[in-house]
Amino acid sequence: MKVIQALIISGFLLGTCIAYPNMAGHCKSGSISDHAPSLHGAIGDGNLDNGNYFLNSNENGILDSAADASLSTGVDHYISLNGVDGATFRGFLFRLSGADGADATGLMTITDASSPDSLNMNGCGSGSSGISHNNKSDKSTVDIIIRSDQPIDLVLEVTVVEKNNSNEKNHWHYEKFDLKLEAQATVSPTAPQPTANPTTSEPSPSPSAHPSGNPTTSGAPTISMNPTVMDSPPTSSAWGFSAWTTLVSATLAAVTAAVVA
Repeated sequence: MKVIQALIISGFLLGTCIAYPNMAGHCKSGSISDHAPSLHGAIGDGNLDNGNYFLNSNENGILDSAADASLSTGVDHYISLNGVDGATFRGFLFRLSGADGADATGLMTITDASSPDSLNMNGCGSGSSGISHNNKSDKSTVDIIIRSDQPIDLVLEVTVVEKNNSNEKNHWHYEKFDLKLEAQATVSPTAPQPTANPTTSEPSPSPSAHPSGNPTTSGAPTISMNPTVMDSPPTSSAWGFSAWTTLVSATLAAVTAAVVA
């Protein structure tokens, strides 16, 4: 009886040590070392690149946990976990949460290509979500979609289990990435510059036929070329003065003759 109980207990513990072939052992924030019972006896080797893994974004390329990744709102962002030069892994966990308590529920989804190897996790905490493996087969890549139509700061935690069973040396890798989803900058259209109004040239007068046969300018007054014969010569002030002078001289001469006589 004691032997049977020991086998049952050993089997339970062995199952705990082998971890979870059909899902991650937890969906809590932090590395596996913070939650040791889920991968008892596994060895943590630090960041993803220590195990020849990397995270890639279709917009930003390879993501670096040392710097914020700026992503656009309103766009599906394919985030993929990849092995370098054919490096494989068996387990994984993507955990997404909002920075400063922001709600990240529903912002991470499974892609069609990765659906055979992925499942949605529970127990990730309020406002958070998780995606994990659902089998222990070797995988060289798996991806998710992150999308937000509103600006938000997100924290993406990625755990990769290279292998984990009683016959192999277990390794896991953990890294945290800060994602800033921001609205795309819009450029205001440049108003068209007003163009100078074209100068309208004055129409040149066109010659028109004149009854006399001589061309005249349209719209210009007609000047008669025949001189007008005046009925009498014009009276000028100089001519009137001479007449008066002659009359006065004749009168004075007559008066003088009469006195002398």
